Amino acid sequence: MIKDYLYLETDYACALCGQRGKENLTEHHIDGNPENNAYDNRIILCYNCHQRYEQNKGITKHDIEERKRGLIKKTLTQYGVNAIKIAVRDNSSCVIAQPFLLYHLVDLGFMEQEREAEMVHNDQEVLTEFFINDKGRRLYNKWLKD
Repeated sequence: MIKDYLYLETDYACALCGQRGKENLTEHHIDGNPENNAYDNRIILCYNCHQRYEQNKGITKHDIEERKRGLIKKTLTQYGVNAIKIAVRDNSSCVIAQPFLLYHLVDLGFMEQEREAEMVHNDQEVLTEFFINDKGRRLYNKWLKD
């Protein structure tokens, strides 16, 4: 499932040069550890950009990290980024929201849905409590902290 997010966030293209075609693309592990398959450690690159990086020919780790930072913000959506920031900064670890706004954070493993909280707001909306977990805190500290 995370692999789907990786391809969707780049629209099935290289994150750096935009080359299309799944047969021309590969997953690059940002920290160099192929065992670390966390979402935020992988980015889709074409074989050419991947080789240029590996051979130190014009693409740096900083370039890749900055592009991944932007892709993370795009994939998490502004609602998701804000929810993570609020949960970390307010030390509450919890945010209450309409479920459809944050389910992708649960799918990616950054938050957990605890329970639905029946709250009357604008004609009986059902809101849900979402709690940030350690993985979500690490994501915040590495990629989202201002």
